[in-house]
Amino acid sequence: MANILALDASTKRTGFAYFKDNEIQYGAISSSSTAPEKRISVMRDEILKIVKQENIDTIIMEEVRPDGMNQHTGKLLTWLQGCIVVAVFEYNKNIKVDFIGASSWRSKLGLQGYRVLRQKQKELDIEFANTTYLLNLTSEMDDEADAICVLTAYKRDAAALAQKKPSGPIGEEESAF
Repeated sequence: MANILALDASTKRTGFAYFKDNEIQYGAISSSSTAPEKRISVMRDEILKIVKQENIDTIIMEEVRPDGMNQHTGKLLTWLQGCIVVAVFEYNKNIKVDFIGASSWRSKLGLQGYRVLRQKQKELDIEFANTTYLLNLTSEMDDEADAICVLTAYKRDAAALAQKKPSGPIGEEESAF
């Protein structure tokens, strides 16, 4: 199985998760700079450090859906994702980068609720991560919980996809989403 890094990317606090020796590893990268360009560069550089240190070959990020957010925030998140993709490509063009919508990964984990308020959704995500991996994430660790959930949904979907069809020739790889 691929060495996967999941990200809940933000310019102020990015949650990340990956497995190492079959143990979930997670954390957050923070930047308090007032300049969004500086925050983006901090996120890009710290994510690239993890990619290099942990020999990551696949990155899965929650996709930006600017239709439901502040226009400025949507723009900054799009810039951040673009910077991450370019930095990873420049480091190693063979690293796969994939995206999944929040409603999609939550649905795959049975966490999707109709008209659930954002705060309640975050609580459900934290509860899922704590229950699934026997963690003690607090309400301040919702970014970590979201990254853990993204990773879990991706791995479950990839495992299901692998069981459904035999491997094809190189280059015919399908996304887990």
